[in-house]
Amino acid sequence: MITQSVQEQASPGFTSDGLLLPNAKFQLYPFLIRRSNSKDYSLIRLGCQTVTVVSTTQCGVVASRLLKNGHSAAETCARVSSKFKCERVDLQPLLKALYEARMIRSIDGRPITSDAPSLLRQLKQRIQWLRIRAAAALGRVLIRNLPIAITHRTMCLVRPKWSRSKTREGYAQAQKNLSSVFAGSLSEKRILCLAHEFVEEQVRREVDLKLLSVLPEVEVCKWLRRCCTIQGLEYLDGALAAGKGVLLSSFHFSSAYLSVLLLWLRGYSFTGAGGMNRNNRNRLLPFDDPRLAQELTGCGNVKWFTTMTLEGALDICRAVNRGGIGFVFPDGFTTRSNGDVDAYFGHNAALYKRAQCDVPFLGRSAQGNTGVPWIYKQCNAPLIPIKVVRNSLHSFQIIVGPELKLDRAASVEKIAADLYKSLEREIALDPAAWAYWRILDQFTTAS
Repeated sequence: MITQSVQEQASPGFTSDGLLLPNAKFQLYPFLIRRSNSKDYSLIRLGCQTVTVVSTTQCGVVASRLLKNGHSAAETCARVSSKFKCERVDLQPLLKALYEARMIRSIDGRPITSDAPSLLRQLKQRIQWLRIRAAAALGRVLIRNLPIAITHRTMCLVRPKWSRSKTREGYAQAQKNLSSVFAGSLSEKRILCLAHEFVEEQVRREVDLKLLSVLPEVEVCKWLRRCCTIQGLEYLDGALAAGKGVLLSSFHFSSAYLSVLLLWLRGYSFTGAGGMNRNNRNRLLPFDDPRLAQELTGCGNVKWFTTMTLEGALDICRAVNRGGIGFVFPDGFTTRSNGDVDAYFGHNAALYKRAQCDVPFLGRSAQGNTGVPWIYKQCNAPLIPIKVVRNSLHSFQIIVGPELKLDRAASVEKIAADLYKSLEREIALDPAAWAYWRILDQFTTAS
């Protein structure tokens, strides 16, 4: 089954202006509704060779059903407004999303796309989605009822999100990028071994995320308190005692996000930014639940931004300048597709363009993020490194290191270059644990 959630071409000569007609009636392709969480839903087009997907809300689901049942745009707006008790409903974003995803077959009888849905193909696709959901439900049952050690080992063997083709592809990409950096310094056999270790670590990281998203939050926290340790807290405590605040810096090694949870469970309070969601865009890791913190006792207070925006950067600066802790990920990297298309599909994070500059990295030029260097220049706090090391499949060690002393008076670009030099040293110590070998070529260029 081919799934696609990007813009495709509609029929020649048609423009989206036709979507604005209030009395227009739409014929939609058959679609399946999947609920992602309490706020987000997906509409999945069925019956065609390409399955397209639109992200929407409960309001969008109701509106799509009304449109599919033959109601005009104006009638749909009125009914949705009445149901959700709001004065005005803007249907245009939903209509554009449906149009871009080729889910509108015709408007007022005028064909928009030439795809002909097949009942047999629709049945097969529905069965495929049922199998996927059944497998996910079975996985959740096993995770919730087996000991974590057994669950983790079993899922690492089964690899529900890593098909053979994805494993081969990840291995080949990692090998290629590792060779581009270490060829001539390491033997071919060693590079192949590092590529294998990298893929295995990525599988384990996916399992960690699955456990975090499925296990009850109390169980998650008990697991982490039982199986994870922290080394070097004297560096953090000593810096806090000086009263200048602390800027904690974590590169993406192993399951790096666990350091945030472990510090929270240890009673540290901080403000930070990074992609720390669980299984969807709106659900943060367990520290966002005050009732859970009260039940566990001894937890800190955390304010977290899922993307590094100006608001988040300023809040981190305020926390640090008040003598508190700011938590950042200097080597954060996310591929962004076209902002307009992503806006249609609900991915608002794509509207944010990262601040970047060219830095020397691994013998080439890389796009380094300047957000953390900018924050570093706004305060007098020491920059303390923190790193996650996997001791076994499901146990970890958090290592807090001594202060990274950078020239605060230097330019943002110079500080970013120095940070990436520090990252190079960490990579040399544990190459396979760094998370970005599969996509290294996407943000670096040959020197």
